[in-house]
Amino acid sequence: MPNHPRAKLHLYGKREARTRRKMGHFTVLGDTFDAALNDALAIRKALGIGAD
Repeated sequence: MPNHPRAKLHLYGKREARTRRKMGHFTVLGDTFDAALNDALAIRKALGIGAD
């Protein structure tokens, strides 16, 4: 994700990771909704984050 100029990772600063605990999120900007969605899906895949 550091290579994507329009994506930002937001970490919540929680000390302990637990199952299904949200530790942060990422946002993606795009010229269109579809462009942002496609970039977000590609980043999610690259990070190994699956849909629940």
